[in-house]
Amino acid sequence: MPNHDPLNTTTDRELENALDRQIKGCQVFIILGRMYAKNSKWIKKEILLAKKYDKPILLIITWGQQRVPIELRNIATASASWNSTSIVSAIRNLIN
Repeated sequence: MPNHDPLNTTTDRELENALDRQIKGCQVFIILGRMYAKNSKWIKKEILLAKKYDKPILLIITWGQQRVPIELRNIATASASWNSTSIVSAIRNLIN
């Protein structure tokens, strides 16, 4: 969770509800490929929420990343490399 915008939840249920509200309001759900293995429980929940609201899923392949989990490649609507031009271009393509 970002330090500047914490969700301030105490239970898993509260966290899931807070994530639901955030994902419902977004245009594109962005996921970093490198985070998947360490945080797959919550990332899987976030992916389900993105699908629930029919949000495009943008997979960011981080700098120096050699492997991306096949589960992420299979669910991603699009992917981008770890640079602003690639990410901005992918987002614009997904929302237009």
